[in-house]
Amino acid sequence: MRDLQRARRGLARHPGARDRRADPGRRARALPGLQAVGRPEYIGFVDAHWYPLSYAGTTGAPGNPTAEQAIQTVDRIPAEYAKIKTALQAQGLPAAKIIVGETNVSYRATDTACTPVGALFAAGDALEWLSLGAYSVDWWTMNGYGNTGTTCSHPDEGMFTSNSKPAEESPYLGYLLAGALAQPGATLTTLTLSPSAVSPPVLAFQSVLPNGKSAVLLINTSTSTPAQPTFNSSLSGELTAVRYQAANQNTFATKTTTWSSPAAVVAKGMSLPAESITLLKES
Repeated sequence: MRDLQRARRGLARHPGARDRRADPGRRARALPGLQAVGRPEYIGFVDAHWYPLSYAGTTGAPGNPTAEQAIQTVDRIPAEYAKIKTALQAQGLPAAKIIVGETNVSYRATDTACTPVGALFAAGDALEWLSLGAYSVDWWTMNGYGNTGTTCSHPDEGMFTSNSKPAEESPYLGYLLAGALAQPGATLTTLTLSPSAVSPPVLAFQSVLPNGKSAVLLINTSTSTPAQPTFNSSLSGELTAVRYQAANQNTFATKTTTWSSPAAVVAKGMSLPAESITLLKES
């Protein structure tokens, strides 16, 4: 469990910091370098920048990862978080907070900003880091000037198009759904799914909100196979369900559908389309 005070504010921020090229070894070199500061008591946090991939352009093109491979890089986050915590412990900084100051599928512009990949990765990325204990998570970047008109048709890094009237791109939709769980004062956990065979491709999170109500978010990261897991949660009463799925999208990949369902029905098993996000929240 983890207290998520200020987590929603972290999700909402879009840093305007200078873009730096990805360097897988930078974190490993920088953390030991904390010794050079000489006053570790003044170090309250570290700023991690996480880009699991380094490709540009079209997902699935020759030499580039597939959509499923890109989405499922979020599975690497627990190991990355553990590495950072171990390094902080070794430097005598066990209480230092971890801020994910920049993150995206890649540090280069890709088409994921215009496809469901961006939404699924953004939601899973944010909730994985926060559920492990990260203080905040910031997407890079708010708008990357890949799309300057009224369509989302070019590789981009942003959450919005760079138009006089910006339009939402798919990563924004992922953060919007994740924000239903990541609220100030909420407690975020992961959920165990049954059967265990569905666990690898399905990410599951639960948040107990400050008002006592609960919300659950399920992400089917498989781009080809539906899933129907069951899970134990604190959901009760009438639920509002919001679904985002690749098979039912608009040109910006930001379309959702909403319906109502009793928690007792959900407890019997939840059908999850391939490449989808399902949010369940108490009404």
